[in-house]
Amino acid sequence: MIVNRGEIARRINRTAHKMGIFTVALWTEGDRSLQYVAESDEAVPLQGNSIEDTYLNIDTLLAIAQNRGCDAIHPGYGFLSENPVFARRCIETGITWVGPSPEAMELLSNKVSSGRLAASLGIPTIPTVTGSADELAARCEAMPYPLLIKAASGGGGRGMKIVRDRSELDRQLQAAAFEAQSYFGNATLFVTPYFERVRHVEVQIVADRWGNVVHLFDRECSIQRRYQKIVEEAPCLSIPQSVRERMMADAVTLARKAGYDNAGTVEFMVLPSGEYYFLEVNTRIQVEHPVTEQITGIDIVECQLRSARGEKLPWRQDDIRVHGHAIECRICAEDPAKQFLPAGGEILRFEVPDKPFVRLEADVTNGQDVNLDFDSLLAKIIVYGTDRQQAIQRMAETLNNTLLQGCASNLALLRSVFHHNDLRQNNIYTAWLEQQLSPLLKHIEAEYRLKYIEAVLLGTAAFVHHEHRTPNLTTAYARWYGRWRLLPRLNLRIADEDLHLQYYYDLQHNIAVVEYNHQQYRIFFSDDARHPDCFSAGIIPPGQSSETERYEVYYSLDSAGRLFIEANGKTAEVGILYRFLNTKEHRWLRPETALHPSSDENSIVAPIPGKVAKIFIAEGQQVQPGDLLAIIESMKTENKLTAIKEGVVEGILVKAGETVKANQTLFVISTN
Repeated sequence: MIVNRGEIARRINRTAHKMGIFTVALWTEGDRSLQYVAESDEAVPLQGNSIEDTYLNIDTLLAIAQNRGCDAIHPGYGFLSENPVFARRCIETGITWVGPSPEAMELLSNKVSSGRLAASLGIPTIPTVTGSADELAARCEAMPYPLLIKAASGGGGRGMKIVRDRSELDRQLQAAAFEAQSYFGNATLFVTPYFERVRHVEVQIVADRWGNVVHLFDRECSIQRRYQKIVEEAPCLSIPQSVRERMMADAVTLARKAGYDNAGTVEFMVLPSGEYYFLEVNTRIQVEHPVTEQITGIDIVECQLRSARGEKLPWRQDDIRVHGHAIECRICAEDPAKQFLPAGGEILRFEVPDKPFVRLEADVTNGQDVNLDFDSLLAKIIVYGTDRQQAIQRMAETLNNTLLQGCASNLALLRSVFHHNDLRQNNIYTAWLEQQLSPLLKHIEAEYRLKYIEAVLLGTAAFVHHEHRTPNLTTAYARWYGRWRLLPRLNLRIADEDLHLQYYYDLQHNIAVVEYNHQQYRIFFSDDARHPDCFSAGIIPPGQSSETERYEVYYSLDSAGRLFIEANGKTAEVGILYRFLNTKEHRWLRPETALHPSSDENSIVAPIPGKVAKIFIAEGQQVQPGDLLAIIESMKTENKLTAIKEGVVEGILVKAGETVKANQTLFVISTN
């Protein structure tokens, strides 16, 4: 039984079936249509409205496994994958746990105990103090700033806080303790010095139950946002070979001493000087494992399954070689321009170039709604090259030719990252992306967004192309819509501005004449036989006799009248106003003209849909600008809501644990 969902469930399915192993999938209502459900031999629905009721409900999971006759459970990553209680319960029930032993997990998945073991073996570790939030307030007095607070049982950036001044310490300790308790059930924290401009390097290990441990070399994972990786590559070429060899040897030593079996990852922090420190062990398969598979040719999921059934490793360390270079990009449903807030919506089109050097790990289909109950990861694109420069170039080309329309994503940001000289010259570190975010966003606007006039004309062209190729146009549609008129009208919204255009379309010659700003532009069409909603277009400006540029246009139209356009690698979103779009129901459809409500000094609204994890205020309380009001959790990301002005809390309209919609009013604050 695969106790996971989405792309990692598909990945496990693929190897299990290759090995002749029968699989059982689990799904919730929002996952019913995902591909992993259909690809499994059996699929069982989980009843419940929360993660706690479904993928984290140990009793329910074990009951299903026993009922279906499963003799093994693979947890994937996330969820219960690093939970020794679950592992032990599986074993006690007679079910094989596809992962390390509970004892090894207890020792290594806790950052404090694993750090102590590493230090006892002579592996460099960061000076650390450990305890509760109240205890640490006193223990940190002698430590130099900045400091880094982390959850002892955490991962994925949860509960991590950077403290640059003593005045911030108490508040950040309390906030980190709350998050650690909420996410991991353990409020214990540890505090270390915070180092600037460091790299995140990790070593992949695999082991068996017979004491054999090997590494599958290392990975560079320094491009991160919110302490979570979005670009990974293997092998790591940013540090001296002698340092890499010591780190990889340390990883094997640590795993062997802990009695580790199965697959895992040992993570290190590397300073500009070349010094390195042990960070933690991930006692599970990693999201980024495909880059290691690409350079070694070793199936890590197969290693996990063979280790779980007691087989010995088939290689010695010297048998394993690196071939070429691999890079992975995580495509996430989030908006980089809004502090990487998770983004929902319907995926209208998702296409990745089908090339021999491209590997796609995803569970995404056109027409699928983004599930806000889980993390924002949509897909992983992995490319392979003979060396790093070729891999970078291939990734840049692949990203430029990837289409994702219908929801906000980090695709354009990744394109911009792979254009940046710092990446190409390997001059990156864990804080690089956040420090470079502003210029990267400006680069996106300049290089990956259609200019205003291009958006106007190509938006019109895309709608004209759509309307004249819709097969079920009716007489009523034509009568309402006025296609018979010489100059039909089209009302668009671009960048919050409404435009009222007229156009003429010559169906026989595939030419549209668009009147904009009292001038006429001619657009020539040429259909793309591969896609019904793709065409080539050339725009002839007023007073000119030939087109200035040829555009290859892909477009998608959603039910709210939003037209998503990609032309020559540049994008635009165009709203269609007052148009008759639904030909079956014969109704007018007009998108909401007002901007989405946002928080102001009197009303605080939810910026995204999600669950209210914690409320920090009470009615009648006085608040100051910047005071923390609440945390909303969506897609495994915490979003902090703060007061905008000084005032008094007049109303709290939600409760902790409640699920809220985007733009729902949560608090009313009087500023009089």
